Amino acid sequence: MNKRFKQILMLVLAVALILPQIGIAQKASAVDASDSNVIYDMQNDAKLVAGAFDSTDNLQKSGDVTFNVTDNAGVKSIEISGRTANWNGVDVLTAPIKAVGGATFHLQVKGHIPADATIPDGDQMLLGKSNDGYNYLKTTDGAVAGNSFTLDYIFDYATLSGYVDKSTNIRIQDTKSAIDKFVIDSIIITSTGATPTPVLYDMQNDAKLVAGAFDSTDNLQKSGDITFNVTDNAGVKTIEISGRTANWNGVDVLTAPIKAVGGATFHLQVKGHIPADATIPDGDQMLLGKSNDGYNYLKTTDGAVAGDSFTLDYIFDYATLSGYVDKSTNIRIQDTKSAIDKFVIDSIIITSTGTTPTTPTTPSDEVVVASTCNRTPGSPT
Repeated sequence: MNKRFKQILMLVLAVALILPQIGIAQKASAVDASDSNVIYDMQNDAKLVAGAFDSTDNLQKSGDVTFNVTDNAGVKSIEISGRTANWNGVDVLTAPIKAVGGATFHLQVKGHIPADATIPDGDQMLLGKSNDGYNYLKTTDGAVAGNSFTLDYIFDYATLSGYVDKSTNIRIQDTKSAIDKFVIDSIIITSTGATPTPVLYDMQNDAKLVAGAFDSTDNLQKSGDITFNVTDNAGVKTIEISGRTANWNGVDVLTAPIKAVGGATFHLQVKGHIPADATIPDGDQMLLGKSNDGYNYLKTTDGAVAGDSFTLDYIFDYATLSGYVDKSTNIRIQDTKSAIDKFVIDSIIITSTGTTPTTPTTPSDEVVVASTCNRTPGSPT
């Protein structure tokens, strides 16, 4: 009898040790996001506290019905009751997601419908847009009293940016008018990949850059009264510049439109080529330079060669850009001597990283090559 008692006691102790570990594992699995970066977890939202709910930095209520947060030993839920319309729910704010960044995002919402809930026939739980057409983004197969539900929505950075631009958030709601109550148990947002570098301008996508004689678009303008011609070969555009008589004959990349879009750091990349029959002065180089204000060189190639391509990269910050705009200075694609008689621009792309500073700092000249353009004083800008 004593031996049997010891066996039972050991079994009870073993179960007592295992049960808490199972509970911990179950709680952890609720926020498990594999190898993704968790950028929001409702359970860790410090501003989501027990009591009436209005909003946090990441969530806000939709409608003036009853929203209540419960907190059971750190496990939170949002109870929504007294619903009178399908849009009564919780909005997941998109701007904070974009601020953290990423390439692809996964929003997962888990919840349940109380057993005594009233559900219209054919109703479904829903993730939808909070405005801009109120489109459905993800629905369940059906809403059932007493059952749980899961809503998964995967979207990319471009989609997210579109939401933020239109102040569109992602709403947790239903499709009909309306389940009278439901409970949100978990909201997790994860991201994978790096935030794509926003493209502010791409010559290939410039709708005003059309085949024929070139003068200007909203982002580019010619410099000089020589021959500028745009070709368009099945959507691949080039700007041919010929009959050049001065080094400042070229194309200006306008700086004001760049500033209007904004950013912290900017990368201008120009690609082109010099025709095989071009005439090139000895020691000449392709150049990015200032269109006025000293005509400084900003970036030069190692040398200009007939029949070869060239690439010009120039990185500058918001303060430098602001200085250009203040002085109506644009960035000119040209050469250093007087002059290569012809060249072709195949690509102009401007990208940005970061957000526009609230208070721009003093302009930086770290990326500027300190030399002076070979120009006759008073040359046209």
